[in-house]
Amino acid sequence: FPQPEPGPPPRPFPQPEPDCGCGWEPTPPPRPFPQPEPDCGCDWEPTPPPRPYPQPDPDCGCDWEPTPPPRPYPKPDCDYHKPMPIPTPYDKSMKMPMGYDKSMEMTMEYEKSMEMEMTMEYDKSMKMPMGYDKSMEMPMGYDKSMKMPMGYDKSMKTSPMMMHGGCLPLPYPEPKACAPCDCVAKIVLDLYAGCVSELTAIMQYFYQSIAFADCCKEAHSILEQIAVCEMKHMEMLGELLVSLGVCPKFYTHKNGQCCWWNANPCNFTYPSCLGIAILDDIAQEKKAIEAYSNAICQIDDNKVNLLLRRIIMDEEHHVMLLTELYKRCID
Repeated sequence: FPQPEPGPPPRPFPQPEPDCGCGWEPTPPPRPFPQPEPDCGCDWEPTPPPRPYPQPDPDCGCDWEPTPPPRPYPKPDCDYHKPMPIPTPYDKSMKMPMGYDKSMEMTMEYEKSMEMEMTMEYDKSMKMPMGYDKSMEMPMGYDKSMKMPMGYDKSMKTSPMMMHGGCLPLPYPEPKACAPCDCVAKIVLDLYAGCVSELTAIMQYFYQSIAFADCCKEAHSILEQIAVCEMKHMEMLGELLVSLGVCPKFYTHKNGQCCWWNANPCNFTYPSCLGIAILDDIAQEKKAIEAYSNAICQIDDNKVNLLLRRIIMDEEHHVMLLTELYKRCID
C-alpha cells in the first residue's frame, strides 16, 4: 500500500524565559522502563522468547511424523481425468460457423428456395420493394412528367420557396445589439408586436392557410410556409429585444401608453375571397418593408440594422411569391 507523505514536524513547545519569575518547569521526558539490576536480589526475570515448535527426537520411539508438504496436482493418467476439449462454434469440415448451409452458403434463417438475395416482402417480378410504380421506377406520389413530388408547380421548379420554408437560402446575422438602448427597443417593439409587425403577419397567414385550404392546395402550402418564415423573423426580433434589455412581451408603445396586441379587424382583415386575401397580403408585405426601412433610418446600431436589412430581403421575396400565386390561381 502507498505510504502517506510525512507531514510537517511538530512545533516545539514554547520554553519560558529563565528569569521570568514563574515557577514553571518543563515536563521531564518519560522515564525508560526500569531494568532490574543483575544483582538486585529480586526474582524478576525478563520474558523469555517464544520457544520454537518442538521437533520430535528421531530416536524417541513415538509415531509422530511432520506434516508432509502439499502434493502437486496429479497428472491425468486415464480418459476420465483428461481435460475436456475447448468447444468451438466452427465446423472444421466446412470452414464456416455452425448453422450455415453448405449448398447455399447462407444462414438457416433464409429460405432455401429463394434465388434472389431479398426478403419475401419484395416483389420478385419487379425486383424492388412493393408499393413502387414500375413505369416510373420511383415511389408513388411523384409526378411522372416532372420527376418531382406532387405539390410542386412546373413553372416555378427553381423557386427556393418549397425548400426553405418561405425564407431565402441566406444566413441571418446574429440577433444581438451592440449595447442596451430603450429608444432602439421601442422601435423594435413596433416591428415585433405592433399593428404592422411580425406577430400580425403570422396570425394573418395562419388564418388564411386554414380558411382557404380547400379552395387551393397550392395557396394553402405557400401561405403556411410564409407564416413559418415570419415566425423565424419574430424569434430573432425577440432575441434582439432581450439583448436590448427589454422583455419580449406582445405590446408596443403608443402615445406614451402600453398597447397590447389583439386580433381585432384594425390589425388585419378577415377576407372571404382568396384573391382579396392575396392582394391584402401583398399590401401588408409592402407596408412591412417600409416600416423596416424607416426603422433602419432611426437606428444607429450597425448590428441591428444588419438584421433588419436581411429581414427586408425575405419580405421582398414574399411579395414576389404572392404575386406569382395571384397570377396562377386568380388570373
